[in-house]
Amino acid sequence: MHRSEALANLSTPATSLVRMANSGKLQALLAGPVRGERRSIASQRRLTEMDRTDLVASYRTGRTVDELAVAFEINRQTVMKHLRDAGVIMRNVIQEHELMEALKLAETGLSANQIGIRLRRDPKTIRSVLARAQLQNV
Repeated sequence: MHRSEALANLSTPATSLVRMANSGKLQALLAGPVRGERRSIASQRRLTEMDRTDLVASYRTGRTVDELAVAFEINRQTVMKHLRDAGVIMRNVIQEHELMEALKLAETGLSANQIGIRLRRDPKTIRSVLARAQLQNV
């Protein structure tokens, strides 16, 4: 059987593959990146007992949850879980500059949710702080 006869009997996709292989395009296609390739999945970081002790001690010296999350390479929610598990009373104090910013943003008409997003604070915290501030001004 001649090559042209073999190609005539192939389906259209197979013919396309043969043509691509003959032109060198198939090799280039196979060497390129895979579409939809998954990013590597972040591995879980398990803290040792010593890490947890250091985490609690660092929090008690004034470091923030966000700082600890970066330092220990874990999620901030995980930091808070370890602190709660250790019986630490969480500082839920909003800084003076954050309070001033929240008040300014509230005056512009932003909601507690929007302010919380901007200040990276829970909207419930923003609502309670704004309510307390308004009661003090009355």
